[in-house]
Amino acid sequence: MYMKRKVLACVGLLIAGILLGACGSRESASTVEKSFSDSSIYSAEEIDVAMDAVIAYFEEDMKGCTLTKVTYDEEINEMQGEDWAEQFDADRAMLLGTVFDVNSEEGNNDFEFLKSGKTYDFFEWILTQDENGNWIIHVEGYT
Repeated sequence: MYMKRKVLACVGLLIAGILLGACGSRESASTVEKSFSDSSIYSAEEIDVAMDAVIAYFEEDMKGCTLTKVTYDEEINEMQGEDWAEQFDADRAMLLGTVFDVNSEEGNNDFEFLKSGKTYDFFEWILTQDENGNWIIHVEGYT
């Protein structure tokens, strides 16, 4: 009888471990790859905070989509950053690119042009920085 309980307990622990492992392996909605190298324009912290602003906006307003990557490209920002800042009457502006999948039948009500089942590469986000260091999103899409 003691051996039977021990075997049942081990089997129960094994099943619980498998179930917990399966739950833990699900990808979190906030798990997004951030890609950037050293910048002569922005600190790593500034880029990271700007990326967080895009991720937060995406999670709140782009339902039915799965964000997989946010990218900062120094070359693009060197070439066009001042123009964007001027366009939005700001001291600083940054462009970030995102990669995401549209995974719902309806897509997104605010972005009706997004096609279900499609992956969008380098979907652009133009942000400006206010006097408190907060990043404000002005443009999203392909510019």
